[in-house]
Amino acid sequence: MKIYPLYSNSSLFACAGGELNTIHVMDSQGQHCNRAVLYPYRDWRLVEKIHPNGEGTEYTALDVKGNVISGDTLVKLYKSFEKGHRLANFAGVQIVCQYTKTGELQGAKNASGFGWQWFKEEPAASSSSSGPTPPSVSDDTKKVGELTEELKKAKEEIAKKDQLINKQRNEIAAKDKEIDARSKDLEAQNKAVHDKDEEMKKKEEEIRKGAQDLDAAKNKIEELNVRLKRCEDEIAKKDDEIRERNEDLAESRSKIVELAAIIDKYVEDMAEKNEELESKDEKIKDLEAIIIKDEEEANRYKQELQAKNNKIEELEAIIKDGEKEAAQKIEELEEKNNKIEELEALVKKCKEDAAQKVQELEAIINKGEKDDAQKVQDLEEKNKKIEGLEAIIKEREAEIAEKNHELDAKEGKIEELIVVINKKDDEIAAMKNQGSRPTVSPIVTTLPTAEGLSGGLLVEEIVTNSKDVKIAISLKIDLVKDEKSTNNIMQEKIDFMEQESKQKDEAISELKKVINDRDKAIQKQSEELAKLIAQQSSNSMAPTQEPVMLDDIVSTLLIEKVQMKKQLDEARKERDAMGQQLEQKIEELNAKDEEMTKKDAELEAKNKHMIEAEEAMKKKLDEEIGKMKEELKNKEEEVKEKDKEIVDQVTKLEADKKLIDQKEKMIKKKDRQIKKQTNKVKVKIEQLGIAKAKIVKLRNALKEFSALDEDEDVDDDEDDEEEDEDN
Repeated sequence: MKIYPLYSNSSLFACAGGELNTIHVMDSQGQHCNRAVLYPYRDWRLVEKIHPNGEGTEYTALDVKGNVISGDTLVKLYKSFEKGHRLANFAGVQIVCQYTKTGELQGAKNASGFGWQWFKEEPAASSSSSGPTPPSVSDDTKKVGELTEELKKAKEEIAKKDQLINKQRNEIAAKDKEIDARSKDLEAQNKAVHDKDEEMKKKEEEIRKGAQDLDAAKNKIEELNVRLKRCEDEIAKKDDEIRERNEDLAESRSKIVELAAIIDKYVEDMAEKNEELESKDEKIKDLEAIIIKDEEEANRYKQELQAKNNKIEELEAIIKDGEKEAAQKIEELEEKNNKIEELEALVKKCKEDAAQKVQELEAIINKGEKDDAQKVQDLEEKNKKIEGLEAIIKEREAEIAEKNHELDAKEGKIEELIVVINKKDDEIAAMKNQGSRPTVSPIVTTLPTAEGLSGGLLVEEIVTNSKDVKIAISLKIDLVKDEKSTNNIMQEKIDFMEQESKQKDEAISELKKVINDRDKAIQKQSEELAKLIAQQSSNSMAPTQEPVMLDDIVSTLLIEKVQMKKQLDEARKERDAMGQQLEQKIEELNAKDEEMTKKDAELEAKNKHMIEAEEAMKKKLDEEIGKMKEELKNKEEEVKEKDKEIVDQVTKLEADKKLIDQKEKMIKKKDRQIKKQTNKVKVKIEQLGIAKAKIVKLRNALKEFSALDEDEDVDDDEDDEEEDEDN
């Protein structure tokens, strides 16, 4: 684009550009002033400025560099302004043209006020080629007068014709010159026509090529039409696919809506569950606080029960010590029995000795009074032996008294143990009574193990009937499925503890009976020994009755000893049986506890599995929903991409159609131009033919005139013929 200043001393500028050379007049600030049209010429430009108020149009002439051209220079350069007019005088630089409302030029003046000077081109004088017909000279002789008159007339006419011929010759010479010029022009035109023929041939080749291109374009158009049909078919198929996909999308959207409804419902259910869980969490917190308090109380109870268990263990240790002491006492009693047996043996010996003495005394009595002194000595020795036996018996009685005192102390301890066991029974009864309360009451019991009564297994259970505590049991503890199983287990354990306490009471009572029986037996033995000693001391003077009393006492003592051994064996067997039963029950309880722990572990595993399954289902649902959403997005993107591809193909086809239409228009335009050029060439050829015909007519006329003047102007005719031939 070029910028032309409208005036040398003005701030208006014209920007020229485009095919129509339309310019825009702008001021120095870049604002549009008026519309202006730029007329391109060879080496200068004319700027037309139309006033918006209808005053007229201003023209400014500028050179190539944009400088204003003066009027004299413009007159030389400016040759044609309007049709049929030429600019004769151009005084000023700025020209104002006045136009009518219909757009016709009314007048024009320059900036100085001088008017235009217009002139029309004068038409050239047309020469008539048709002249008078030369007279024909006949062979018939006529009258001389007529001939002379005719000759005179002919001479006059010849003179006139000579004048005319001279004129015509001059005209012919001028026309020859014009013909020469025209021939040159025709040669140039022929050359131009030849060039144009070559150009036409080239253009024909181009047209042929264009026709081939057109055929190729038509074939291409046909191919494109075929492709277009295919594309249309594909588009129809794709439309069907899109419709099917839209149906699938609609179905999937409906499914998504259903899933969304399900998810919303699930979310609502989960929200409700969350609310319930929150309320449960609050209740659990309350229950946890209660449980913490109960645990504190349970810990306190545990400590108390631990102290009680320690006391019980101490008592059990005391009982074991008592059992050991009882065993020792039994051993001591066995030793005493052995000693009694020894005493019995001594008594037997004494009896035998007494019998011998009696026999001896009888012999002495029979012999007489000789042996009285000997008998007295023997009796004194016997009394000494009896006194020794009495001392031994007193020592044994002191030992038995000490053992009785120790047994009394053991009985006191056993009574204290019985009191503790009764307290424990009361606590078990209280635990039974507390089992139906709605509040959580932890009960700590001590179960005997296989090791004996010294150790125990602490089991903590929670017994409740309220719903809140059931929730706490199901959520917090998760030990059992329902409350009945816990109550049954607690009842079984309480029954077991009651049976255990009963068995302990029975064992203690049996031990007491055994100890009492033993004490009674020892007392009886001591009494019988005392009686025996008394009888022996009282009956020392009556030896005939002594053997009978000793035999009875020994037999009774032996019978009682056998009975006591049997009772001790039975007590030991019962104790062993009770220990085995206790061990079996403890093993059963341990097995039940292991089963309960296994069931609890299974329940916890099931709960974990259920929670994991729920979480997995949630994750799976979320993943499936996400996948479906991604598939929908991908399908929508594919549909969009296919739509874009279809639109691009359609736009390409439209662009190809437009290009083909443009090419067809260009080809048609070229055909029109070629037709116009051929028509122009035909017109010029016709004009040349007309000119040639005129030349032939002129030659024929010259030949006729030359035939008339053969005799007079032979040389001239020859020259004319030569000139004609040259022409």
